[in-house]
Amino acid sequence: LYVSHNMATIRNLCTRCIVLDKGKIVFNGDVEKAVSIYMDQSSSELFAYYGKDFFLKKLYDTGMTAVEEMELLNKHTARYHTGETMHLRIRWRAMADIKDVRFGISIKYIDAGNIGFAESPHTCSCQANASYESTLAFEISNLAEGIYYMHLCIYTQNEMGELQSIYETDKMYFEVMELDKGKIIWHRQYWGSIRLNSIKLLQNVCLET
Repeated sequence: LYVSHNMATIRNLCTRCIVLDKGKIVFNGDVEKAVSIYMDQSSSELFAYYGKDFFLKKLYDTGMTAVEEMELLNKHTARYHTGETMHLRIRWRAMADIKDVRFGISIKYIDAGNIGFAESPHTCSCQANASYESTLAFEISNLAEGIYYMHLCIYTQNEMGELQSIYETDKMYFEVMELDKGKIIWHRQYWGSIRLNSIKLLQNVCLET
């Protein structure tokens, strides 16, 4: 029995699939049909747009800023091919004067395993009671295939170089899909979720025949 969110591995290993939805079997049969049903099913949480209602629930909030809207640019659902860059447009409001505003994104795998944190080295200033629109580019090419979720963070940096979070959103899901069939099957249980930069073969010499 093989359980996975990795569609490429399922296609390579399985001849029959069962799709579950909240613990109930919704399909039992052909692999490609199962993959199609799963993709349609999971797309219900892979939103490319989040409005004000979503941001009423926050993971962390100091009351200094508030995100009001977020959009994944050029996407109908939050699905990316390996090698793509994620572009986000964020509309947010400042409730205080802040000189050093930075953005960050923390990433976890769907099973809540920590993946990493991306920070913006660039800063901006904001004025109290003003609205802003920020566009971010986030490189995700090193993520292995699978479903992840992210938290968008707004923070400042103190004199010691430590981050001071002032706002953090709830979970926002996205999926990375591997289309290159020439790549090796990824074993997350051994290797994690990050594809490190490739190794270059500089020389291969036969020393003995």
